[in-house]
Amino acid sequence: MPTRRLKQPEPVRIRFKKGDRVRVISGRDRGREGEIIEVFRDQGRVVVRDVNVVTKAERPTQDNPQGGFAKLEGTIHASNVQLLDPETGQLSRIGMAYENGKKVRISIKSGAKLDQQEEE
Repeated sequence: MPTRRLKQPEPVRIRFKKGDRVRVISGRDRGREGEIIEVFRDQGRVVVRDVNVVTKAERPTQDNPQGGFAKLEGTIHASNVQLLDPETGQLSRIGMAYENGKKVRISIKSGAKLDQQEEE
């Protein structure tokens, strides 16, 4: 009997990084803003602070004999969030530019650099 091969998901190009300020542009939490806590590049998803909060049941353990419910942020697809320009506060896309031979992320709307360079 031949075995079935599972199709691997296509890698998604995500230009977001941890710490970026974003606004949700579609879905249940549309219009809410927050900071990116975590980026899952292989899945094409991000976790934004205080957005898409879900309730998860916790089993009783020795540390927490009562058990109970915990609220935590769920993931959002990266296409449903958009960067907030650090200078103007408006929605913007992320572009790339070269500076001193290094690739840096810039805001398309204002041209502001998103990555802080370390001064040596």
